Amino acid sequence: MDLELVLAVDISQSMDFDEHTLQRNGYVEAFRHKDVINALISGPRGRIAVTYMEWAGDFQPIQLIPWTIIDGEKAALSFADRIAAEPVYGEQRTSISTALYEAARLIDDNEFSSHRQVIDVSGDGANNAGPPVERARDDVLKRGIIINGLPIMLGKPMEFYDIEHLDRYYRHCVIGGEGLLLRRFST
Repeated sequence: MDLELVLAVDISQSMDFDEHTLQRNGYVEAFRHKDVINALISGPRGRIAVTYMEWAGDFQPIQLIPWTIIDGEKAALSFADRIAAEPVYGEQRTSISTALYEAARLIDDNEFSSHRQVIDVSGDGANNAGPPVERARDDVLKRGIIINGLPIMLGKPMEFYDIEHLDRYYRHCVIGGEGLLLRRFST
Protein backbone atom coordinates (compact mmCIF):
# COMPACT_ATOMS: atom_id res chain seq x y z
CA MET A 1 0.00 0.00 0.00
CA ASP A 2 1.12 3.54 -0.70
CA LEU A 3 -1.18 5.01 1.96
CA GLU A 4 -3.53 4.07 4.79
CA LEU A 5 -6.22 6.78 5.00
CA VAL A 6 -8.94 7.23 7.62
CA LEU A 7 -11.71 9.65 6.73
CA ALA A 8 -12.93 10.77 10.18
CA VAL A 9 -16.26 12.54 9.63
CA ASP A 10 -18.14 14.70 12.18
CA ILE A 11 -21.80 13.80 12.75
CA SER A 12 -22.34 15.94 15.85
CA GLN A 13 -25.72 17.63 16.17
CA SER A 14 -24.11 21.03 15.66
CA MET A 15 -23.76 19.99 12.01
CA ASP A 16 -26.76 21.42 10.15
CA PHE A 17 -28.17 20.04 6.89
CA ASP A 18 -25.99 22.27 4.71
CA GLU A 19 -22.83 21.23 6.58
CA HIS A 20 -23.69 17.53 6.41
CA THR A 21 -24.39 17.92 2.70
CA LEU A 22 -21.15 19.80 2.04
CA GLN A 23 -19.09 17.29 4.04
CA ARG A 24 -20.69 14.16 2.56
CA ASN A 25 -20.77 15.45 -1.01
CA GLY A 26 -17.16 16.62 -0.70
CA TYR A 27 -15.97 13.09 0.00
CA VAL A 28 -18.24 11.56 -2.64
CA GLU A 29 -17.16 14.03 -5.32
CA ALA A 30 -13.50 13.61 -4.41
CA PHE A 31 -13.58 9.85 -4.94
CA ARG A 32 -15.41 10.37 -8.23
CA HIS A 33 -12.99 13.01 -9.56
CA LYS A 34 -10.53 11.76 -12.16
CA ASP A 35 -7.64 13.90 -10.82
CA VAL A 36 -8.15 12.57 -7.30
CA ILE A 37 -8.37 8.99 -8.55
CA ASN A 38 -5.17 9.46 -10.54
CA ALA A 39 -3.42 10.91 -7.47
CA LEU A 40 -4.57 8.00 -5.30
CA ILE A 41 -3.09 5.42 -7.66
CA SER A 42 0.02 7.38 -8.66
CA GLY A 43 2.28 5.98 -5.93
CA PRO A 44 4.88 3.28 -6.42
CA ARG A 45 2.40 0.48 -5.58
CA GLY A 46 -0.56 2.09 -7.34
CA ARG A 47 -3.00 1.54 -4.49
CA ILE A 48 -4.18 2.88 -1.16
CA ALA A 49 -6.34 1.57 1.66
CA VAL A 50 -9.13 3.86 2.91
CA THR A 51 -11.90 3.63 5.50
CA TYR A 52 -14.81 5.94 6.35
CA MET A 53 -15.54 6.56 10.04
CA GLU A 54 -18.16 8.80 11.66
CA TRP A 55 -17.72 10.35 15.09
CA ALA A 56 -19.35 12.83 17.46
CA GLY A 57 -19.19 12.76 21.27
CA ASP A 58 -17.15 10.76 23.71
CA PHE A 59 -18.38 7.35 22.52
CA GLN A 60 -17.06 4.74 20.14
CA PRO A 61 -16.89 6.18 16.61
CA ILE A 62 -18.54 4.08 13.91
CA GLN A 63 -16.53 2.62 11.04
CA LEU A 64 -19.26 2.78 8.38
CA ILE A 65 -17.18 1.62 5.44
CA PRO A 66 -14.47 -0.93 6.22
CA TRP A 67 -10.96 -0.75 4.84
CA THR A 68 -11.21 -0.66 1.07
CA ILE A 69 -8.43 -0.89 -1.50
CA ILE A 70 -8.50 1.85 -4.13
CA ASP A 71 -6.44 0.68 -7.09
CA GLY A 72 -8.30 2.28 -9.97
CA GLU A 73 -11.37 4.14 -11.12
CA LYS A 74 -13.82 1.28 -10.53
CA ALA A 75 -12.78 0.89 -6.87
CA ALA A 76 -12.85 4.66 -6.26
CA LEU A 77 -16.31 5.06 -7.78
CA SER A 78 -17.62 2.12 -5.78
CA PHE A 79 -16.24 3.65 -2.58
CA ALA A 80 -17.90 7.00 -3.45
CA ASP A 81 -21.20 5.22 -4.06
CA ARG A 82 -21.00 3.52 -0.67
CA ILE A 83 -20.45 6.86 1.06
CA ALA A 84 -23.36 8.42 -0.85
CA ALA A 85 -25.68 5.58 0.14
CA GLU A 86 -25.13 5.97 3.90
CA PRO A 87 -27.91 7.80 5.77
CA VAL A 88 -26.98 10.99 7.62
CA TYR A 89 -27.77 11.25 11.32
CA GLY A 90 -26.41 13.12 14.31
CA GLU A 91 -25.15 12.46 17.81
CA GLN A 92 -24.48 14.77 20.74
CA ARG A 93 -21.25 16.59 21.56
CA THR A 94 -17.94 16.83 19.71
CA SER A 95 -14.92 14.74 20.63
CA ILE A 96 -12.20 15.20 18.05
CA SER A 97 -9.85 13.53 20.53
CA THR A 98 -11.92 10.34 20.63
CA ALA A 99 -12.06 10.38 16.82
CA LEU A 100 -8.26 10.72 16.58
CA TYR A 101 -7.63 7.85 18.99
CA GLU A 102 -10.08 5.57 17.15
CA ALA A 103 -8.69 6.51 13.73
CA ALA A 104 -5.17 5.68 14.96
CA ARG A 105 -6.45 2.35 16.33
CA LEU A 106 -7.99 1.56 12.94
CA ILE A 107 -4.61 2.17 11.33
CA ASP A 108 -2.71 0.15 13.93
CA ASP A 109 -5.10 -2.81 13.77
CA ASN A 110 -5.57 -3.14 10.02
CA GLU A 111 -3.85 -5.75 7.86
CA PHE A 112 -2.00 -3.26 5.66
CA SER A 113 1.52 -1.91 5.64
CA SER A 114 2.44 1.38 4.01
CA HIS A 115 4.99 4.15 4.31
CA ARG A 116 2.26 6.78 4.99
CA GLN A 117 -0.66 6.81 7.40
CA VAL A 118 -3.06 9.76 7.35
CA ILE A 119 -6.20 10.82 9.21
CA ASP A 120 -8.41 13.38 7.47
CA VAL A 121 -10.63 14.77 10.23
CA SER A 122 -13.52 17.03 9.25
CA GLY A 123 -15.90 18.89 11.52
CA ASP A 124 -17.66 22.10 12.39
CA GLY A 125 -16.62 22.67 15.98
CA ALA A 126 -14.08 22.45 18.74
CA ASN A 127 -13.48 19.49 21.02
CA ASN A 128 -16.05 19.67 23.87
CA ALA A 129 -16.06 16.08 25.11
CA GLY A 130 -13.50 13.38 25.81
CA PRO A 131 -9.78 13.85 26.46
CA PRO A 132 -8.01 17.10 25.57
CA VAL A 133 -7.56 17.32 21.81
CA GLU A 134 -3.94 18.53 21.96
CA ARG A 135 -2.93 15.46 23.97
CA ALA A 136 -4.72 13.15 21.51
CA ARG A 137 -3.09 14.91 18.56
CA ASP A 138 0.37 14.61 20.11
CA ASP A 139 -0.17 10.92 20.94
CA VAL A 140 -1.22 10.20 17.35
CA LEU A 141 1.66 12.20 15.86
CA LYS A 142 4.16 10.21 17.96
CA ARG A 143 3.02 7.14 16.01
CA GLY A 144 4.06 8.83 12.77
CA ILE A 145 0.50 9.40 11.58
CA ILE A 146 -0.28 12.65 9.74
CA ILE A 147 -3.44 14.50 10.78
CA ASN A 148 -5.09 16.70 8.15
CA GLY A 149 -7.86 19.11 9.12
CA LEU A 150 -10.99 19.94 7.17
CA PRO A 151 -12.88 22.52 9.28
CA ILE A 152 -16.38 23.21 8.01
CA MET A 153 -17.18 26.92 8.19
CA LEU A 154 -20.51 27.94 6.65
CA GLY A 155 -21.51 31.34 7.98
CA LYS A 156 -20.26 30.45 11.44
CA PRO A 157 -20.30 31.19 14.31
CA MET A 158 -24.05 31.30 14.86
CA GLU A 159 -24.75 29.14 17.90
CA PHE A 160 -23.37 29.30 21.43
CA TYR A 161 -21.15 26.25 20.84
CA ASP A 162 -19.60 27.63 17.63
CA ILE A 163 -16.20 29.29 17.67
CA GLU A 164 -14.80 31.98 15.46
CA HIS A 165 -11.86 31.04 13.27
CA LEU A 166 -12.35 27.29 13.43
CA ASP A 167 -9.57 27.02 10.85
CA ARG A 168 -7.15 28.55 13.37
CA TYR A 169 -8.35 26.15 16.05
CA TYR A 170 -7.69 23.21 13.74
CA ARG A 171 -4.27 24.63 12.83
CA HIS A 172 -3.21 25.05 16.47
CA CYS A 173 -4.97 22.14 18.18
CA VAL A 174 -5.82 19.38 15.69
CA ILE A 175 -3.54 18.99 12.67
CA GLY A 176 0.07 17.90 12.58
CA GLY A 177 2.73 15.81 10.98
CA GLU A 178 4.96 16.05 7.97
CA GLY A 179 3.04 16.91 4.81
CA LEU A 180 -0.15 17.93 6.63
CA LEU A 181 -3.07 19.71 4.99
CA LEU A 182 -5.54 22.27 6.32
CA ARG A 183 -8.34 22.77 3.86
CA ARG A 184 -11.28 24.91 4.90
CA PHE A 185 -14.77 23.90 3.73
CA SER A 186 -16.70 27.15 3.32
CA THR A 187 -18.82 29.12 0.90
